[in-house]
Amino acid sequence: MTTLAPGTWDRQAACRDWSRFMDLPADERNPTLIQAAKAICDDCPVLDHCREWVLALAPRDDPGGICGGLTEPERAARRKVTVAADVPDGHKWCRRCLDVKPLEAFYRDRKNADGRNSFCKACNSRIKTARYHATKGAAK
Repeated sequence: MTTLAPGTWDRQAACRDWSRFMDLPADERNPTLIQAAKAICDDCPVLDHCREWVLALAPRDDPGGICGGLTEPERAARRKVTVAADVPDGHKWCRRCLDVKPLEAFYRDRKNADGRNSFCKACNSRIKTARYHATKGAAK
């Protein structure tokens, strides 16, 4: 199946009138709400298109809530499996941004089996910058 962009199939989506119900926060743990939202997806005529579309998105572009019949953590887990299986030689996937990058984009780390850090250099930089600003702000 070819991944179709929204606009060609989303008008047929069962959730089109239920967007507030489908946009559950990532930390929503109410199983009744999750099950009810997934039931809407189960009856959707474009579920396959929706699921394929949302899983093809980069994690930073994920719309959140229930989409394609999956919660955010379920989509993240499926993306990791897909990315881990498709990593070419000389590359690695970053566990934070989930992008596949050349090994040179990762710091060396003897503790890891592959000799490289789990996060790419860009993600490491963002983590360290956020940590610095958090501690700098707390010190004032």
